[in-house]
Amino acid sequence: MSEAQAERGIQQLYQETSVRDELIDEEAEILLKWGTDQVSRLAAQDLDDAAFDEQYSELIRLLTRMSRFAARRMNLSPDEAQTSMERIDASAQSVGLQPGGFLAQTAPEDIKTNLESLINYVNQDTPQAESSSLVETPAEPGSDSQAETEIPPEPPAESTETKLTLSSWLADLWHINRDTQQDDVNDEEEQ
Repeated sequence: MSEAQAERGIQQLYQETSVRDELIDEEAEILLKWGTDQVSRLAAQDLDDAAFDEQYSELIRLLTRMSRFAARRMNLSPDEAQTSMERIDASAQSVGLQPGGFLAQTAPEDIKTNLESLINYVNQDTPQAESSSLVETPAEPGSDSQAETEIPPEPPAESTETKLTLSSWLADLWHINRDTQQDDVNDEEEQ
């Protein structure tokens, strides 16, 4: 691990206002703690300074996108939310994370829980070696055997609890937000 890179990256992370500009202290601390772990992970890769700086910039982009999505999510249409999630996915992958799984359905205005869900979403430990396609293994030189075909493992069986897809999750949030806004309008009209 490059201690100098880790120290410099963590110091810069806490000075980076774009990561926390729409969050209160408690929410920002969640994201900064996770960001600190990610800076340390990058520094442990023994990258040269230029490569580390490039990865660090991508990490800041990811943290900023996560922060802004969590804070603004109640005002996003499903299409805007989908676009934001696609950008979060791309940023996460660019720093070596494996986003996936399901996002927990939370109230749109609960920024702290939104951040925790996003962190869990982008922090999946899915091995890259697993694939949905068949993998051919060449035969040993000098052997008479044909190439063997390895079949990937079966996906886990569906649990009985309902899991949300990203699209349905975003659509549900949009409807919750729309209904909440309509209730607010109705309350104002009654006054």
